[in-house]
Amino acid sequence: MSDHGRAHALLSPSSAERWIDCPASIRMVDSLVRTDDGGSVWADEGTRAHTLSFLKASLAFGQMTDLDYQTAHALWLEEALRHDDDAEEMERHSDEYVALIQDIAAGVPHAHVHFEKRVQTGVPGSWGTADAIVVGVDVVVVVDYKYGQGVRVEVAGNHQLMLYGLGALDGYGDVLGTTRTVVMWIHQPRNGGASSTAMSAEDLRRWREDVALPAARETQHPDARFGPSDRACRWCPAAGACRPRLAHVTQRDFGNPDVLSAEELADAVRLIGTLRDWCKAVEAEALHQAYSEGKRLPGLKVVMSGGRRRITDEEAAVERLVAEGYDRDLVSRPKAQTLGVLEKVVGKKELPEVLGDLLVKGEGSPSLVEETDSREEISPGSVARTDFRAE
Repeated sequence: MSDHGRAHALLSPSSAERWIDCPASIRMVDSLVRTDDGGSVWADEGTRAHTLSFLKASLAFGQMTDLDYQTAHALWLEEALRHDDDAEEMERHSDEYVALIQDIAAGVPHAHVHFEKRVQTGVPGSWGTADAIVVGVDVVVVVDYKYGQGVRVEVAGNHQLMLYGLGALDGYGDVLGTTRTVVMWIHQPRNGGASSTAMSAEDLRRWREDVALPAARETQHPDARFGPSDRACRWCPAAGACRPRLAHVTQRDFGNPDVLSAEELADAVRLIGTLRDWCKAVEAEALHQAYSEGKRLPGLKVVMSGGRRRITDEEAAVERLVAEGYDRDLVSRPKAQTLGVLEKVVGKKELPEVLGDLLVKGEGSPSLVEETDSREEISPGSVARTDFRAE
């Protein structure tokens, strides 16, 4: 069964963006005393989503009997409902995941398909669980299922996928023939869908020798280098306590002391997200030390913030107010369900047809993004022309 939720390797593929770019982070994280396990409701939700995808994929590829599936699925559903998961959404996305694996396997002659397999990456201390591996005569395909919706993960140059690819190559390659290509997929059903990239087996092994192995060895050195960056620091447990990251996000040298140039302004805009993430990490670290570890932070204390008031039973509240003599029209209001609920009731594709002109989308507002963004560039002139054509 799945290794999701079990203890991770010291140099796990899932944290490879951190320890490859910033080898000193291993030492830094080890120096922190933590009384919790670092889990979260989002990670737990992802584990349950992975469990369902494993069950459905195993059934679809004849690796699980229908009776075993029904039994396991009933247990999964009970757990999902107990945690208030959107079970219907998980079902739909797991079906999409299975369909992707079926499409991949259909394009690989003599395909052998494996699910939830632990793989050794060829880097000491680095192993992980590949969600799906498809093996052909001259190709190995590895698929990673990411259920989160907060941050889109790019597949090109992704260290985690490259390590999974190496594990699949070492464990399953050259069995049916000579493996020449490793294809890596990330399926993110709630954040952009599926995307893939490919590397030759030779290039992937060379990357291990030139990049992954030297970084892994450096993590063991007491003077390992720091490499703070958006990619390395995003999920680092030490992100809020790391002095090199503080220097990285605050000590920027802008040339003109009075006015930022266009290039400097662009750099400052890119820095905003990094600063915002750093501020959140610092606040989280300070609260953890002060509350969970009982440390005194000079000039600060932990208090209970005011809870948000809410009515537990709106219908009962209205009836109680009416019974006290208040006019029903003044204390209640008819209101349509949220769009998310209506899409589930009516159907995502059908809802626009049913509501017609009652369903509109706001104009939005201008925002700065990287030039590589796929959306069309706008200007005041282009917006004005669009408004003019709409009249």
